[in-house]
Formats: sequence, C-alpha cells, structure tokens
Amino acid sequence: MSNRKRVFLSYCHADIEVALDIERRLRDDSIEVLSSFDLDPGSNIQTNLKYFVESSDIVLLLLSKDYFNSVYSGKELYEFLNESNKRKVSVIPVAIERCNIPWQLKNLNTINLYNNIDSGIESLKRQINVLTHVSFDNFSAENFEEFTYLLLKEYGFKNIRREFHSSDYGIDFVAEAFTKNPFGFTQKETWIVEVKFYRNERFSINTIKQLFEYKRSVLPHDSKMLLITNSILTSVAEEYLSDLQKHENTQIEVIDGIKLKKLIAKRKKLINEFLPS
Repeated sequence: MSNRKRVFLSYCHADIEVALDIERRLRDDSIEVLSSFDLDPGSNIQTNLKYFVESSDIVLLLLSKDYFNSVYSGKELYEFLNESNKRKVSVIPVAIERCNIPWQLKNLNTINLYNNIDSGIESLKRQINVLTHVSFDNFSAENFEEFTYLLLKEYGFKNIRREFHSSDYGIDFVAEAFTKNPFGFTQKETWIVEVKFYRNERFSINTIKQLFEYKRSVLPHDSKMLLITNSILTSVAEEYLSDLQKHENTQIEVIDGIKLKKLIAKRKKLINEFLPS
C-alpha cells in the first residue's frame, strides 16, 4: 500500500515558473504533486478542479499579488476553502512574495518562501508530513489526555491542573491564559478544558450539549470553554455549535482532529511526539 501524499498545487498562470520550481522541489518518493498545469484544457475546468481537490490530501495555494488580482484564482480560492471545509481537506497557503493575506486564510499557517526558498520548502515538506502522517490510532484515552496537557503547555497556558470527574459532568483541565486588552493591559482568562477521545465512533453533538449545560449550571457566565477531540466535527455539529453560540450568547471553542494536526505542525516539540527525528 502506497504511503505517498497527494498534493494539489494551485497557482495563477503568471506564477507558472515559480510553481514548476516548487513542484520540482517537492516531488519525491513520498509526495505526488498535481497542479493546474495538469488540468486537461479540453475538459470542464471546474469539474477537474473539484476532482483534484477531493482526491488530494492537501491543497497548496500559491499566493502572490498576481494570484489575488486574478478573477479566476479568486473564484478558485473560495472553491478550495468551501471544499476543504466540507471534505476536511487540509489547505496550506504558500506565499511567494509579500502580499496581503485575506481574512479567510488568517487562521491557516502560511508558509513563507520569499525570504529563503530552501528553508521555506523544508518547512512546507515538514508540514505536509505532519498533516498526512499524524495519527491518533495508537492512542488510548489516557495518552490523548497526556498529549493535550503538552499541547496546552506549548501554546502558552499556565497553571494547568487536572480536574476530577463528577457523576454528572466531566472536566479534564482548568488552565489560565494571559492576554492583552486593546489598551495593552494584561488580563487573566480561566479556561475550562474538556478532552474527548473517540476510538471508532464519530463526534457526538451530545458532547457539546453536555458542555453547554455544565457551563450554564456551574460556571460563571464569562468563563471560557475549550473542547479538544481527535474526531472530526461534522457540518451538522458545526452548525449546531454556531447556532448555540449565537442564541445563548456563549462561547465554546472546539479543536477537532483537523485543527489539532495544524496546531501540531506549528510546534516542533509536538511534531516530535509523532515524527521523532
């Protein structure tokens, strides 16, 4: 069984020379690269694009001023983001020059190639490797909880302490985060963290319901809640969470398996837990 990662590289025609160079640098025994260059000019381009996105592990968006000035590339960008949200395909923005990154991509980890392309390509390969190889298949619930503790620590949470489960509710960690308000003053936030590990079953909306009930019944109104799971949030669960937060004026941050892999890819210590050097 092949372990090659299938990567689709999207770019505008003005950047074709840079794109082909990146494609050459990426392609090896472990990475298969498809690009806009592989599209059949005699076929329906949108249909082909959809197929390439759906059949790829990762989509790379080659960002440049020309890319954002291209009407075609702009439509392509929204198509990729929509498909990635629906099908949980990972998208990695790759900047080949300084340009304004649109808000839709702000929460993604953009790889910078314009300062040093060699180190940038290495970072890109590492992120591709993480996003396609990181797996929680061999984890137990206890392993996943221990990993969550390391994740919280790596992302700056302080005074992380484990909590005991009651018969009605289960909260795994309480942690503190220190942020600055618009005036530059540091303020402390208390986060309640629930860890949910699934072996085979998919994410359940009941988990969100239980967290909300716990917050409404036990916690102060302004407390922050974080749910971390190895499973994937379905579109139904995402819609339910969005409606809940709007109508109940509450915030429950959810990091599912897809977001978790992206967070791992940003921290070497976390990467080494899965891909030791």
